[in-house]
Amino acid sequence: MVPTVTPRARRSAIGVGLIAVALIAFLAVQTGAPAKTPTTSLGGHLAPVISGNDLVGGRPVSLAQFRGRYVLVDFFASWCATCLEEEPSLEAFAFSHRFDRRVALLGVDIDDVRANAAAFVGHYGVTWPTVVDSGAIAQSYGVADPPDLFLIDPSGRVLSAITSQVTLPELNSLIRTAESARL
Repeated sequence: MVPTVTPRARRSAIGVGLIAVALIAFLAVQTGAPAKTPTTSLGGHLAPVISGNDLVGGRPVSLAQFRGRYVLVDFFASWCATCLEEEPSLEAFAFSHRFDRRVALLGVDIDDVRANAAAFVGHYGVTWPTVVDSGAIAQSYGVADPPDLFLIDPSGRVLSAITSQVTLPELNSLIRTAESARL
C-alpha cells in the first residue's frame, strides 16, 4: 500500500526543499569569509608609536625605522589559539617577501609571559622583529584580544586593520590592493 501525501505535507516538503536550494545557492556564491578589513578609527591617521627591544636579539626596534615600506604590524600572544593557527601564514608571507624591500613585518606580543613569547617566536622561526608590549602599544591601537593586524603605509599612516585570522593569499591581496591604490 502506498502512503497518501496530503496537499499540506506536499507544500511543506516543497517549501523546505526551496529553502534548502536557496541556502545551497547562497553558500555556493560566497567568496569566503566576510571582509576582514573593518574600518578602524586609526584609518588614515599616523600610526601610534611602536618601540622596544627585539624579543630575540635585544636590539632596539621601532615602527619608525620601517618608514618608506608597507608594514604589517601583527599583535599576537603565545596563548592565543588563533595566533598559533595564523603564524604559518605570516611566516610564509615573510618568506615569500624576504627580498622585497617594499614590505616589512613587525610583531607585537601582548599580555604574555616573556619566556612563552620567546618560545612561540622560536618554535615558528619568526624572522621579523618582535617587541613585547606591557599594554600601552596595544591600547594605542585599540587591541584587546589578538590576533589583530594593521597595515601601515610607507608614510606611516594606518591603512587597514584585520581583527581575525588571516591567510597568505589575504596578506598578498592586502599589499597588492594598497599598492594599486597608491598609483
